Formats: sequence, C-alpha cells, structure tokens
Amino acid sequence: MPLSDEELYSRFQSNVAILSSGMKREAAAGNVVGAISLAWGADTSVVEAVLWEHSTVLARYPTRKFFQLGENLVEQLPAVLAGAGPSETASSVIERARSAIVAAADPSLRNSLSSAWTNVADLSSLPAPSDKDLLDSVRRRTGGLEIEAFITHRRQESVESMTAALGAEASGETATAIEMAYASDLYALEGYLVESAIALGDTFLMTVTIRWELITEAIAMMADLPQEFAPAVEAIRAAVAAAVGEAEWSRLSDTLQPHV
Repeated sequence: MPLSDEELYSRFQSNVAILSSGMKREAAAGNVVGAISLAWGADTSVVEAVLWEHSTVLARYPTRKFFQLGENLVEQLPAVLAGAGPSETASSVIERARSAIVAAADPSLRNSLSSAWTNVADLSSLPAPSDKDLLDSVRRRTGGLEIEAFITHRRQESVESMTAALGAEASGETATAIEMAYASDLYALEGYLVESAIALGDTFLMTVTIRWELITEAIAMMADLPQEFAPAVEAIRAAVAAAVGEAEWSRLSDTLQPHV
C-alpha cells in the first residue's frame, strides 16, 4: 500500500537521521568514500523533505519527476568530486555541492534548504576522495570482480543459500534455515543494488552504500523475529520493502528466491 503524505515525509526525515549517523560512523573509521556517500544521501533526503514541505512547489512536479530529482542529485556527485582540488576536504566538497543545489533551486526553497542541511564537520578532517579511493571502493564492494560477473555471482550465491535454507528447514533446523534465507536475500539485494547503480550511471556505486545503509538499518530495527521459517523470511522482506518503497520493491522482489 502506498505511503500517505505524512508517512512519506516522515520517511525522508528518518532517512536523513539514519544516513547522517552512518556518515559519522564511516568518517570516524576513516572511510572517506563511505562517509561522503552517506552525507550526499542525507542531503538528497533533505531536498526531498523540503520539497514535500512546500506543496506549492511540489505541485509543479509530477510524482515520478519528484523522485527523479533525488536520483539526479545522487548522480551529480561524481561530477562534483571530479572538480575537487588536491587540498580540498570531504566536507568542503559537500558544502560546494550544497551551494550549487541551493543556487539552482526554486527561490522559494533556498532558505529552507540552507537551514535544513545537516552538520558535516565530521568530514572536515578527511581529504576529498581521489579517483583511486573511489575505484578502490568499487573493488572492495565487488571483490575485484567485473560488475557483471559480480552480479551473476551474487545471484548464484542467493540461489545456493536459499537451497540450503530449504534443506535445513526440511531437516528441522529452523534457526539455520532462517539464517541461510536471510543470507540469500542479502546476496540478491546487493546484486540488485549494484545493477541499479550502474543503470543510473553511478559507476562508483555510491547509491549502493546509501541504500544498503537504509535497508540494513530497517532490518536492525525490527521487532522480535518470528520463530517459524516462512513468517521470519516474510517479516525480513517486509522490512526491506518498507525501506525501499513500493515501486522499488516490485523490481527487487523479482530477484529474490522462492521460500515456500
């Protein structure tokens, strides 16, 4: 069921908090690519929330175009990074990108955007990521595999894990079966996110980091998991569906393995 206006707005705000928290964690760990990706994801959600607050501006954007605004913001980040100077910090890259967004925004949105940005001081001690940093991040994500090979590998792992899960459930090992089914879904999810990132032109897979953060946080915040196999799998999938939204879930769910 589609979210109400209030629920969608609440999601945007929640996403800002989740991604900002993740940015601080990754910055503390020295992962500049992860940190700047999550900061940019938070900014995307800030823009979405501000647009949603201004109904007169929002009325100019058909629903699909509204969501494309967020996608386009994420797609711009590699171009912003490409213009980073050798002595520039990660925080100054984000601030420069924010200035460009505000300048390009509808005049009625500029003050709201400027006051809604989150604090990115945690990025000030990190240098802007270099091309090598960005490429190394992709290699870590894919284990050194080419993108298509990685996607194929993850989907095969998903099949194998669900096969093992169903076997364990048939043998009465329900806890093991739930763990294996969860692994199967995560393999499929990662393959799907990488494939979607490439389709968006996100060659550095920054959207994978953003969406993975939101999805895994949604799973972590679940209430107690059912003890039975099928209800447990369905509960995890419901959490993922809520995190990605109805349209995204309709595509993602096609990549998941049958569990009954």
